Amino acid sequence: MKFRSVVLRIHRWTGLVTAVPLLIAAISGFALVWHHEIDEWLNSSMMIVEPAATRLPMQHLVDTAETATGSRALAIAIPRRDDRAIGVAIGRDMLFVDPFTAKILGRRARGTGFVESLQKFHVMLWNGDSGRWVTAFGAIGGVLMGLTGLWLWWPCKVWRVHSGKSWLRFHFDLHSVAGFYFLSLTLLMSWTAVHMSFSEIIDDWMVALLGGTEATMVRPSNNPESRVQPIDFDRSLTADEAAKIAQRSFPEARIRFIQMGNGKEQPFRLQLKYPEDGTAGGRTVALIDSRNGQVRGLQDSRSATGGPWLNQYVDAIHTGEIGGWPLRIAYAMACLAVIVQIFTGVALWWLRSFSRK
Repeated sequence: MKFRSVVLRIHRWTGLVTAVPLLIAAISGFALVWHHEIDEWLNSSMMIVEPAATRLPMQHLVDTAETATGSRALAIAIPRRDDRAIGVAIGRDMLFVDPFTAKILGRRARGTGFVESLQKFHVMLWNGDSGRWVTAFGAIGGVLMGLTGLWLWWPCKVWRVHSGKSWLRFHFDLHSVAGFYFLSLTLLMSWTAVHMSFSEIIDDWMVALLGGTEATMVRPSNNPESRVQPIDFDRSLTADEAAKIAQRSFPEARIRFIQMGNGKEQPFRLQLKYPEDGTAGGRTVALIDSRNGQVRGLQDSRSATGGPWLNQYVDAIHTGEIGGWPLRIAYAMACLAVIVQIFTGVALWWLRSFSRK
């Protein structure tokens, strides 16, 4: 058997076996490219606000949410845009509060929205670890089909779909064109999916291959200028004071998430995001003592190098967050190309099988 025939069989049967998980990943992935927009469109009444001249202190928003629920706030989610509501996590719920009026616009259980459910379906098929293995298997199949597909395309070099030909040739041309023009993106999406599925193993491989150092938590020397002055020691730090201290430590980053301190041993934990950081919540962390405002720890994502630096951006590369609108649009088109390849691939197998009978 010739080597090309072996590659063709690997390509064909990998595609047939992984067609269903790849189809699910492509369809759900196409929607998730626009997850911000979909979530805000479906929940516009509690997420979109009318900006005003002055924003209220975050602690005032937290106090309002705590008063309304009678429970203590756990965290604050700061939106990516100024005309969006701030999220206050209380118990298992997320309350959406207008940052200009302190009006509570709505609430929902965390992790239960349409987009969150779609993300769980995309990652684990709503079936826990078993679903994760299926999607990981599909991602491996995507990488294998991309590489074998390039090998099979090279001798033919089909650049366009020829008109006036048979159905078999039409499907072959469409399959080849969709595969070639979107090969780099489909390989990128598939490989990052594999990386995330086996992150513990592949992270170590990347460090061994590229070297580098991780962004570690360090405790800086505290001085009076690093604190917000004055601080009364008979009360705990406010969220705004903790944010001000963290912002001084990372002036070029934007705060995206605040885990509330308790005025005792638990510090404020703030996540910040640099402009080049494509992750949703940011990879930079500041720990601020909730009793006296001292900086207890700083983790700067910019300090990572080599393999660890690349590892921390894998999920942002996979979702397209790191590339902004251009990459998100390209990813959406690549998802459509994968769907086209699946249907034309199955059609080719069926037509060729039927023609032999």
